[in-house]
Amino acid sequence: MIKILSLNAQLLPSFARTSSVSIAEQARDLGDWLVAQRCDVICLQEVFSDSGANLLRDRLVAFHGHIALPYRVLVEDNGLLIASRYPFVGAPAHHVWREAEHAHERASSKGFTHVTLDLSDSATPMLLGLTNLHMHADYEPHSFAGVRARQIEQLRAALPHLVPADTDGLPFGLVTLGDFNIVAEDDGVHTRSEYTALRE
Repeated sequence: MIKILSLNAQLLPSFARTSSVSIAEQARDLGDWLVAQRCDVICLQEVFSDSGANLLRDRLVAFHGHIALPYRVLVEDNGLLIASRYPFVGAPAHHVWREAEHAHERASSKGFTHVTLDLSDSATPMLLGLTNLHMHADYEPHSFAGVRARQIEQLRAALPHLVPADTDGLPFGLVTLGDFNIVAEDDGVHTRSEYTALRE
């Protein structure tokens, strides 16, 4: 069994920060905390600071020797960082959501980063496909459910293409995690349609 941690780091760039804590201080404190958790794989969202990402990489690399840093296409990067004790099979794959309706979302490269981990030296030898994602946020209650529904469809279409063609006889598993920005129930009773779509 391997231990995977997923966390929205809220490591924002200078222009978007409201905290008096510096990027360097936040990244150092977060890096120390992550190392103390002794997880095999770490998936972070909202690492939107290049300097913060580099500080985290430098802190984590001794224990997590395989790191995928945030990927940039637009003004801001996707904020997704994966750190693993286990090696990657091939290069990380990145996908940027095709639409975003809020200005903050349009400026970022939000989407998902996918890696395949080689767990052949673990207690359960296998290949593990790991998808770390960040979906469109709600800036007003329930305001962007339609966008997230379309992002779920993009994810659903992409995942079959991320399965390795050759697994060398090893079993293959797939895990998708991250910040979905989806509330499962409106009132504790009625399930929201976007959560149903995600489950399907």
